[in-house]
Amino acid sequence: PGIFWIKRIMDLLEEQHARGTFFLNVYEMAKRGEDVVRSAARLIHDRGHDLELHTHPRPMFRFYGMSQASFDEQKTILERGIALLEGWIGKKVVAHRAGAFAANTDTLRAVAAAGLQADCSLSAGSHVAVPLVAELGATNSVQRVDGTWEIPATCFDQVRIGPWHSRRILDIEGCSLPEIKRVTRWAVRNGLPTVCILMHSFSLSRQNKPNHRVVRRLSALLAWLREQDDIEILAE
Repeated sequence: PGIFWIKRIMDLLEEQHARGTFFLNVYEMAKRGEDVVRSAARLIHDRGHDLELHTHPRPMFRFYGMSQASFDEQKTILERGIALLEGWIGKKVVAHRAGAFAANTDTLRAVAAAGLQADCSLSAGSHVAVPLVAELGATNSVQRVDGTWEIPATCFDQVRIGPWHSRRILDIEGCSLPEIKRVTRWAVRNGLPTVCILMHSFSLSRQNKPNHRVVRRLSALLAWLREQDDIEILAE
């Protein structure tokens, strides 16, 4: 089922002459088998999309999240994932996103030590505790940290009443189309270089059936983005 929805996301991107960045959890091969995960990697790569490393290390290592591991252990986890991806697709991996955004500054140091250039694990709009937010602050700005470019998942205040606010991540499933457009235009007005919109392979489905509302939203968003002269759609 996951492969089907990955294909569907790629279909929608390609209809608007766009490409996406897919962060693949290679460690899942310990449960599903190498053939399954390798075929997903090659499918994404062969269709011209950007394939990078996603870390949910528990199937192969003893840690649920990267921030639970030491610097040396994180570096080992990353190097194992990089070797698998690069061996499957024959292309250098350059970026990482921690599963559940469970990354800390040791993760960023390990990312650089493992030879990667960028990390996308800072998420101030997540509803789970994100160590990087505590260590670096809540921001949408790209920053250089310990030799790594940190590119945050874009967040915004969905509701603000006086000092209270409800902050959330910019997500194709959890945000409305007007919200995503508004935040994107705000980013352009304020000179923000990147807007990162999150989605998963299951974002377009509900109980393993098409979530037509989200499919229509993604299609409409991609068409709208293509019409914006001052916005460029890029794989990271």
